[in-house]
Amino acid sequence: MKRRPLRRYFFRIFIPLLLVFAATICIETAFMLWAMWDTDRQWPVFVAEDYVVKVMENLSTQEICDVSRIVDAFTGAMDERIFGLLIRDVQGGVRLYGRVPSEQLEGGIGNGNAMHEIDMEQMRTFTKNVPVFGIGVESDEDGEAVLSMMRLDGGRMPSSVTYAVPSSIREQDVAGTVFIAVDGEVVGSIDLLIVDIRSFESTRFMQDAAILTMAWMVPVSLLVSVIASLLMSRRDSRNITDISRALSGISVGRYDVDIPQQKAYELEEISSMVKELGQNLKRNRIAREEWIRSIAHDLNTPITGITVMVEGLEDGVYQADQPFIAALRKEVDTLSSRVAAVRFYSNLLSPDASAEAHDENAAGLVEDFLSGYTAGCRVDVDVEDGLVLHVDRQLFCRAMKEVLDNALHAQGEGRVKLEVRHGKVVVRNTGHLPEDHPDLFEPWSRGDRSRSEGGSGLGLPITGQIMRLSGGTVDIAQEGDEVVVTLDFSS
Repeated sequence: MKRRPLRRYFFRIFIPLLLVFAATICIETAFMLWAMWDTDRQWPVFVAEDYVVKVMENLSTQEICDVSRIVDAFTGAMDERIFGLLIRDVQGGVRLYGRVPSEQLEGGIGNGNAMHEIDMEQMRTFTKNVPVFGIGVESDEDGEAVLSMMRLDGGRMPSSVTYAVPSSIREQDVAGTVFIAVDGEVVGSIDLLIVDIRSFESTRFMQDAAILTMAWMVPVSLLVSVIASLLMSRRDSRNITDISRALSGISVGRYDVDIPQQKAYELEEISSMVKELGQNLKRNRIAREEWIRSIAHDLNTPITGITVMVEGLEDGVYQADQPFIAALRKEVDTLSSRVAAVRFYSNLLSPDASAEAHDENAAGLVEDFLSGYTAGCRVDVDVEDGLVLHVDRQLFCRAMKEVLDNALHAQGEGRVKLEVRHGKVVVRNTGHLPEDHPDLFEPWSRGDRSRSEGGSGLGLPITGQIMRLSGGTVDIAQEGDEVVVTLDFSS
């Protein structure tokens, strides 16, 4: 195969593979981005809920809970996801606890958690939807602390809360608010400040790994597509080259093709069909050459007889009497009938040939045909009562004549059987089909290979073409000691 067709075949494989990989990467990227967006959206609520649970665990270990111990429980529950707390009291005071990036601190974020007073003049306000919790601490009769915790927003949707925070605190830093009540009296609240999910080391590592994996998938997918396309195109192009070479050989008459075993199922099917085509064409060529020799012999036989008789007449060997004229007429009629058979078959093959079918009573049609058929006395007839055939009367009679002529010739002096039932005409005669016979309905096929008697070999081909024009089928088969020809007009 030339380089350009190979290149085209390569791209026919490469582009679909690349599109599949691209679609897969796009879907995975979209899913990853959605997962990151959803995780980022749920991150504040998740951290706030987890933090409040830890606070409750710290408080449960204390027998007596005053305000200082409550604050210690809150500060002790902080982990690497939380960088600070805004602690508010009922008088409106605000303190910062944690590694808070405060403008009032030199060096920015502190290295450790610490408590810082807030300059109230550098506060800014904003409103945000956040989860809101309430923690209650009450003393029972024995002086022990009784804890309670609940979501003040109902746990369904975050509540809208207005915050006043230092200017260094971003809106996205605030994850939630916890109100604290001691013995039924609210003593203050704590605003939770969290690290952004993309700044949290563990989640950042997973996100970076996912992004890196998706980034590597692009060149890897491209490389896999190129390698797979190259291998497949080379393999299939070699196979196609073998098939093309075999077809080229068949086109110039080299019918014995040899195609290597194909791995692809489709190409193996095509290879088998090409091999079968070559063998069929070879058989048809042999049969066609045999028919040409046969028809030349058949046409030459009466011509030779006529030539001998004319030369004998010229030499005075024969006299132009009545017997001589009758013998000459017989030879001429034989030649004319064979030429007429060839001409009739060629007319049937014309693109303009057609069958003008009409409904005909089968019994009357067969009776009319046999009444004018010279050998009708040797035919046993069995016709279904009331059967109607949709046929071209003239073509039907010609097909019947050709089939019966062949059957009577093969039968010898005996009788043949004609059955017409269920839209089928069946002719039976005693005899045997030649072994490994070619398609007897082709014009170069011949059931009688002896050449001891004349015949154009066009009887069954004429019948086959008539059945094709009539929209029916014809078949010849060996059933025991009988040869059965079936003309099916019901299909």
